Amino acid sequence: MTIHLHPGGHPAPTRLKLLATVLLAVPAGVLLLFAIAEVAAGEVSGVQHIPEALPLLLLVVAAWRYPRWAGIALLTVGTMLLGVWLVWIFAGGHTGRGEIVGWFAAAVIFFGLPLVAGWLLLRASRRTT
Repeated sequence: MTIHLHPGGHPAPTRLKLLATVLLAVPAGVLLLFAIAEVAAGEVSGVQHIPEALPLLLLVVAAWRYPRWAGIALLTVGTMLLGVWLVWIFAGGHTGRGEIVGWFAAAVIFFGLPLVAGWLLLRASRRTT
């Protein structure tokens, strides 16, 4: 059995899983920061962001043990949620001229990064070490 090492000495699947973990941690961290900031400002409704971050944090843990299933879940559920979110944005009239940049940034953080992480996890699960 041959182990293919990349620069830095880590096997390729480990590096892909590490990158996917970082990408998943970004939206989870943003949601947790939202919760902390809103609660600190007196907005009790800010705690709603904690349950939103939990699935991403659980997928971070699952990604290490089950990269294929975590990748499939991220790509499948992430694509469906992105579709629902886009319908909500455009059908609800939330696309004012100045708002489109903010909505695009939100889409990249909350949907783009997890979708890329899912793709990386699928690639990591296909690699043999």
